[in-house]
Amino acid sequence: MEQSRTRATGIGLRWIGGRHDLLELFDQLTPRIAELSQAVEPEAEQRPEVRRLLTPPGVGPITALAFVLALGTPQRFRGGKPGGSYLGLIPCQDSSAGKQRLGHLSKPGNTLLRYRLVEAAQAAVRCDPQWRRRFVHLAMRRQRNVAIAAMAPKLAVSLYGLWRNAEDPPAAPQSGSHAG
Repeated sequence: MEQSRTRATGIGLRWIGGRHDLLELFDQLTPRIAELSQAVEPEAEQRPEVRRLLTPPGVGPITALAFVLALGTPQRFRGGKPGGSYLGLIPCQDSSAGKQRLGHLSKPGNTLLRYRLVEAAQAAVRCDPQWRRRFVHLAMRRQRNVAIAAMAPKLAVSLYGLWRNAEDPPAAPQSGSHAG
């Protein structure tokens, strides 16, 4: 055991200088992160489907681009819920004797995208009153982290709906007395 880096405490070993080392690492990585974020933005601007996915609150270019790249094409799934299931955002189900219990998230999909969607849901809850209202309704019955995890599939379904309906349907021909 290295005495200069660790010191025995009443609870266990504590790393001395850890905060300083982490702050140095943070200072080294911050410019690289900014550089990579700036590289993603032009790619997101080039894709019309990604630009459309930037409209919901909390969704940025990295999340929108990751969503499009992870799912492939919108015709791959019948709807938003199968897409959410593919991403691992659907709760596990335990049914017995006519009782249904929903448990933790199944988590079989893309870990990075699932993380980005949970972070986007947290941002949406902070800045949008409608998302905040839905979150508060869930948080009154469950813990805060469970409520945020429950908001991520809702965000994924809304993103999928925006993506699938990216091409606006042609306007129906107007007829009748109300047609200008």
